[in-house]
Amino acid sequence: MALPDTMNEHLLTQELEKRETRYRTILSSVQDIVFTLDKAQRCTGVYGQWLERHHLAPEDFLGRSVQDIFGEEDSLAHREASEKAFRGESVVYEWSILVNGERRYFQISLSPIKNEEGSIEEVVGVGRDITDLKEAEEFYQKLLDGIPYPASLINRERRILAQNKATESFAGSKVGDICWLSFHGTDTLSASQKLEFEKSGVLPPDAHCLYCRGDEALERQEAIVEEVELKGRILETGWVPLGSDIYLHYSIDITKYKEVERELRKERDLAQKYLDTADVIFLILNPQAEVTLLNRKGAEVLGYTQEELVGKNWFDVCVPTRVQEEVKNAFARLMAGENETVGHIENPVVTRSGEERLIAWHNALLRDDENCIVAVLSAGIDITESRKMEEELRYLNFHDKLTGVHSRNFLEKEIERLDIATQLPISVIMVDVNGLKLVNDTYGHERGDELLRCAAQVLKASCREQDVIARFGGDEFVILLPETSREEAQKVCQKIRSKAKGVFVEEVPLSLALGLATKESREESLTEVLRRAEDEMYRQKLAETRSSRSAIINALLNTLETKSYETQLHTQRMQKVGLAIAERIQLPDTEVNRLKLAIMLHDIGKITLPEEILKKTGPLLPEEWELIKKHSESGYRIVRATPEFAHVAEEIWSHHEWWDGSGYPRGLEKEEIPLLARIIALADAYEVMRYGRPYKKAMSQEDIVAELKRSAGTQFDPELVEVLLLLIQLRKTNSDCL
Repeated sequence: MALPDTMNEHLLTQELEKRETRYRTILSSVQDIVFTLDKAQRCTGVYGQWLERHHLAPEDFLGRSVQDIFGEEDSLAHREASEKAFRGESVVYEWSILVNGERRYFQISLSPIKNEEGSIEEVVGVGRDITDLKEAEEFYQKLLDGIPYPASLINRERRILAQNKATESFAGSKVGDICWLSFHGTDTLSASQKLEFEKSGVLPPDAHCLYCRGDEALERQEAIVEEVELKGRILETGWVPLGSDIYLHYSIDITKYKEVERELRKERDLAQKYLDTADVIFLILNPQAEVTLLNRKGAEVLGYTQEELVGKNWFDVCVPTRVQEEVKNAFARLMAGENETVGHIENPVVTRSGEERLIAWHNALLRDDENCIVAVLSAGIDITESRKMEEELRYLNFHDKLTGVHSRNFLEKEIERLDIATQLPISVIMVDVNGLKLVNDTYGHERGDELLRCAAQVLKASCREQDVIARFGGDEFVILLPETSREEAQKVCQKIRSKAKGVFVEEVPLSLALGLATKESREESLTEVLRRAEDEMYRQKLAETRSSRSAIINALLNTLETKSYETQLHTQRMQKVGLAIAERIQLPDTEVNRLKLAIMLHDIGKITLPEEILKKTGPLLPEEWELIKKHSESGYRIVRATPEFAHVAEEIWSHHEWWDGSGYPRGLEKEEIPLLARIIALADAYEVMRYGRPYKKAMSQEDIVAELKRSAGTQFDPELVEVLLLLIQLRKTNSDCL
């Protein structure tokens, strides 16, 4: 059933009242102020929290005109704006009024409201209280005006919110302008962007400043400062965030400073080049002992880069702990002005690797314009190596480098010093190392040097601290014993002989010949006493030479037997064959004796070869075979060094030569090869064939005969082979094979 019209109107009225109440509630909750005006510019409605904050009520405004409320002067701007709104325009303007005796600033937005017929009966206004913003702007403006260089406040849209006079003079910009457009014009726009801007007067969306870092500063919320070159000037430009959407932008013209800086840098770089090319350490320390300058040479010596040491405390980083206090005190005296310069001072420094270097320093004070000490300049020379060399030369001048005992030069000075009456009696012992040349030729000079060192150790262990031990020559030592009688010196000689008995080098016993002489009267010179000791030493040496050399040879043979297959039994078998051949060809007795000795020593040169080669069971490598071929020459040198064996040296050198000239080491042939060497070669080969080796089986008698016949005229003397074959046949019939 349809409701009566009156009922409908009543319900509609109720709905409208509800909506109006809802709208009033909503509008009343707005923080700013909302109002409506009729055509007479009377207030028909006013809402918002702003009224309560300033203790005002809607009744203070409703039905009243703006002129009635605020007076003619304060309402002029509002009246002009509202007239535009009633003509259908939307208007935004600023308006200031007195509220409770206080000047308040508003940003007003007016919009026309049309009825159903389209005519404007009301205007709605929204007023935003911008008093605080105005005050902030004034504060910022005062702040900006106090800055002597261009500075401005800019928002995210690059609009200038405020700027000082220096900015306006420099860029010709105004508040509200896009900052970079004022600074750079359209230079940073592309050709298409320029064309679009000229046509529309609106900047393209993608247009931006190439130099600006404002967005970055706002995102990071930290200041960004960099140098920018603009129109031939160098500017220090900064972007300082003042919130989430505003930043302070400033530019300081530092062109002059940069020019001065460049000149200073040129001078500094030139000075640094001079310093870096110098082969001297240059170091500057400030009063806190911090490094302010270090040249390239200093960095090279210390093992640091120049940047790593500048700013560091010199004593903490580069001075050894044990001398820090001493060096600090010297530095303190310099800084206090107690010493204007220190001509020469030496102290160690510690390098990055922990090594110590000795530096000789020359120091000077640096003063400012007021004559105050501001730093110490030190020029240093690394004298580590030269000092080591000096010490080594000093040591070598008075010591023998090989043995560590004193040198002959030192001995001669000591003879002069000690040749006085207060040192009497003074004894001299001359010492000679027997067989040194033989050891050198057999084992090499390293072993000979070891023999000399062992001799020196024996002498030092046998003498007193005040005794002078010196190396007099290649294998000779001299001992000076001040205030020592001949009887006491003889005890020293006995002690030396006793300690030398148990000393061996490569199975070779240490053998010493000693000579003793004593100065008991003032008239005799110590040089003459030394000569007498030398004569006695040579007499003893002649008496002991044969036995000492024989002992060395026996030691060599024993060593050879240990490290190879050259056993005593092998030698005996060879001698049996060799002597049988000698007897058959009627060799003289003197030659027979030489043959026996030559067979005994024929492979003594192998003593110089490594054991792994001598006992190798497989085939020799080419380089190993070359070493093997040198043993006959080594044996030749060894026996030549021993007079009692030298007469068989040629045979030992030649026992690996072949009849046809294809042997080694000299390629001799036929009768050029000594007869005894030919016999040794045949006896050696027969012994190996007959008795074999661990790596080679023994051959049968028939095979031996066949091999000898095959080798006659090539490897062996054919006549000697015939003799040996005859002996084999004779022995066979007598059941006594060779």
